[in-house]
Amino acid sequence: MFFRSPLARIAFRLLNLCLEPWLRNCPEGFILLYHRVHPEPDPASPPLPPQFFEAHLHELQRHFRVLPLEELVARHRAGRPLSGCCSLTFDDGFGDFLTHAVPLLQRYSFPATNFLVLDCLTAGRPTWNYRANRARLSPEARTVLGALQPELREQMLPPAEVPMVDLEAARQAPALVSWGSHTRTHSWLSRLPDDRLAWEIDRSAFQAALGQEVTFLSYPNDMANPRVYCATREAGYTAAFSVGDRRIRVGEDPFSLPRFDVGALWGAFLRLEVMGVLPALRRLKA
Repeated sequence: MFFRSPLARIAFRLLNLCLEPWLRNCPEGFILLYHRVHPEPDPASPPLPPQFFEAHLHELQRHFRVLPLEELVARHRAGRPLSGCCSLTFDDGFGDFLTHAVPLLQRYSFPATNFLVLDCLTAGRPTWNYRANRARLSPEARTVLGALQPELREQMLPPAEVPMVDLEAARQAPALVSWGSHTRTHSWLSRLPDDRLAWEIDRSAFQAALGQEVTFLSYPNDMANPRVYCATREAGYTAAFSVGDRRIRVGEDPFSLPRFDVGALWGAFLRLEVMGVLPALRRLKA
């Protein structure tokens, strides 16, 4: 609807042109976060249609340099500028990552990291949050579920059939795909006692399952705090990621790196998102 107005199209182009010099000179890189890429709607976890995802990739190809997450983090830790650099990440390990996202990533030769939940990877079921959404549970009920022991939580949730990445598919993924940890059960880390927190983020369990080293962690539900950052560092990870909807600041703690959640964003607005224009407008509206 926005682009049906000629005046709106002109204003949009002028805004992008005005911000272009800043975009080229800004030393801060950024990370994008997706969850699902699929042509069919799903109210429990709304996917980004493949044509929208390809529009994102086209914008990135035109204006940015897409790096493997490992390289972006290494540059940041070394204090090198990240001007024009970005990385792509996915959370939760939905199966449509392999069927719909990866073919497009291969078309553009873009690397991506998907953060897997170990319970979903080995049991073939979606996260408890997804099932709670499918069951239309209230926010209060989800708050209670998030603090329960995983075994008890599983008994209280109905099953939900949606394809997830499994161990065999993960081990046979193309070279441009890397895997990270999204914890064992997608629990709310900041509310866990120390022993359960250490169990949730244990690297060795992921490495044993995947048969490869796992160096990055994504905080589920964006529930992290300095105690969680410290535990993640002590667990042997190299870096960890939240949401934040902002660019990576120079000298920022590598265990609280922000990402832009762009899983529902129209491709034409991607640059305005990573320039901080749309996040600023959302904060004003709130």
